Amino acid sequence: MSGLLAGVSQGELLMLGGALLYLIGDLLFGVFTNYYFFSTAGWIVAVVIAIMILVHARPMGGLSVPEGGYRFGLVVLGLLALVAGIRYLLTDILYIPGRSLNVMYFLGALVFYVAVAVMAAGTYLVWRRQQ
Repeated sequence: MSGLLAGVSQGELLMLGGALLYLIGDLLFGVFTNYYFFSTAGWIVAVVIAIMILVHARPMGGLSVPEGGYRFGLVVLGLLALVAGIRYLLTDILYIPGRSLNVMYFLGALVFYVAVAVMAAGTYLVWRRQQ
């Protein structure tokens, strides 16, 4: 695995880790519990981030991502993930008070917010590297 991600920066690794955590969290908590924080747009952002980073790390079969468009795309997708996370945080703040919710709901929320925070931190590192 280290050979696959040898040329990937720390920001890209954080974004990839956050995207994979997002996708795995959806499979676990979106299917088996009642915490539905995932949307089609969130799935698309997480999948596109993962594909872009993996294709950029190991271009093969004529697939490549142009350098300028690559960083710009990662920053835009990371910001989109951050905006979605803030939106769902506001929704949770309005929804949770006064309701009796189980532990799995809060665990699902925690996974979601950690995934978004990791992607946002990675986005910041990728953006800062452009400066």
